[in-house]
Amino acid sequence: MMKHLFLVLALLLALLVKGQSTVQAKPGDKKPTQVELLNSDYLQVDDRLGKDVKRLVGNVAFKHDDVLLYCDSAYLYTLTNSLDAFSQVHIIQGDSVNMYGDKLKYDGNKKLAVMTGNVVLIEKNNTVTTDKLNYDVNGGIATYNTGGKIVSRQNNNVLTSKVGYYYSKSKQFYFRKNVELVNPQYTMKSDTLRYNTVNETSYFLGPLPLYLKRTLFTAKTAGTIPSVI
Repeated sequence: MMKHLFLVLALLLALLVKGQSTVQAKPGDKKPTQVELLNSDYLQVDDRLGKDVKRLVGNVAFKHDDVLLYCDSAYLYTLTNSLDAFSQVHIIQGDSVNMYGDKLKYDGNKKLAVMTGNVVLIEKNNTVTTDKLNYDVNGGIATYNTGGKIVSRQNNNVLTSKVGYYYSKSKQFYFRKNVELVNPQYTMKSDTLRYNTVNETSYFLGPLPLYLKRTLFTAKTAGTIPSVI
């Protein structure tokens, strides 16, 4: 009797261990790639800075998958696959997204970048300026919540808001709180606005004042308005 009970318990334990190993090794799991150091004029490894921490100065350059990163100086944290970059920070992704700022925190495992200080994001004909910008490298999504401005060089549109989201893959901007769109022919204010950078069209929800050629119009329902009338 005890022998049969032991065999049953052993079988259950084996199935449990196998199940746990199966959960830990999901087919869809992908190990994050390491941030690669391409160049630095000066490299310092000092245990006082932390374990596996590298201090880099002068013409610093990194590569992480399809992202290139340049700065004047940086700390590279090998164990956490992250870095802090300082002064003249420049991020390039693909052939369309360029981001500039004074300071950057980058998490290579999550592929998240937080840029602060004189932040500028340039995507073809559109330029975003703000004090702080969060950028999801995987999703190509940039967000700010401290106020920002976008300028379109194609038709001189200027959009400002407290909160903004930019989806680089769909070329869409979403704005919230104190939204204002200024065009040479009109000024539009709203609390929520979606802006398509491809066809230069603004989509708004709810009532808003629209000042067109010095005449006030009020939209009663949701609708769209092209940037050039």
